[in-house]
Amino acid sequence: GRDGKDGVSITGPTGVAGQDGNNGKVGITGADGKDAVSISGKDGVGHIGLTGPAGTNGKDGSNGIDMSVKNGYDDAAKGVKGEKGVDGVDGITRIVYTDNTGEHQVATMDDGMLYGGDAGNVIKKKLNNQVNVKGGITDETKLTADDNIGVVSDGTDTLKVRLAKDLKGLNTVTAAETVKAGTATVGNQEATKADGTKETGNYVTGLDNKTWDADNIVTGRAATEDQLKDALANQSNAGLKFDANVGGTKTNKLGSTVIVKGEGNEADTNYSGENIKTFIDQDTTTGTTTINVKLNKNLVADSIKVNKDGKDG
Repeated sequence: GRDGKDGVSITGPTGVAGQDGNNGKVGITGADGKDAVSISGKDGVGHIGLTGPAGTNGKDGSNGIDMSVKNGYDDAAKGVKGEKGVDGVDGITRIVYTDNTGEHQVATMDDGMLYGGDAGNVIKKKLNNQVNVKGGITDETKLTADDNIGVVSDGTDTLKVRLAKDLKGLNTVTAAETVKAGTATVGNQEATKADGTKETGNYVTGLDNKTWDADNIVTGRAATEDQLKDALANQSNAGLKFDANVGGTKTNKLGSTVIVKGEGNEADTNYSGENIKTFIDQDTTTGTTTINVKLNKNLVADSIKVNKDGKDG
């Protein structure tokens, strides 16, 4: 207490002095003449004994409780871990009470709680101290209203935070490199070209639609380079068809050359096109286009030379 005065005092019968082989004792006697509270020395350690209340007629009374102070456990499995002191270091002393079920420790504020994660140091917090769990987003309007995270207990000492397989309520997903879905990959990656060289860029790879089928296209689905290659090859091989009065229809692949020529071998200045005119017509059913080359009925020329039977005209 303050100023040298008693803070709490207990007055009772004169204590019994300990003798060799016997424990000393100070007690408070109840109305029935039995100990209600007793403090005794036992094995060099102080004990406080609480006697349970007497039972009603026909029933056993409650068991008493024995309280003592002893060194903390070395083994955390036995209770709240409090190692015994080692040379130069004080250990932790525990309040221990014993009832009919066994010995129990009384935890202190200093015991607190330990918090750990996949990375970082273990957080040690005394009881009644705050522990913050944060995700990094302080604007609640930017968080989903859907439940996308679940917590699963392993039944021992770990709570696992897990992300849902089917995410809901997201506006955007931003990836620094790539996003994978099944065999498809979107984003920055290295691709190998047909000639074996490699190039890096933002691509979409791993798609299944590689074969071109013009009769079974899917509206709105992106085409692959494989399909474009097939489609262009089909168009190139189909080419353009040319026909004339003599010789029959001929097909030229796209990119090939079509030659239209006459048999004249005079100087270019000896030729003019004023007597020739072309006419084009297309069949709307088949799409076939016909170009007719027609000669002027009234020829215009500087001179006309006609050969017959090997004689000059």
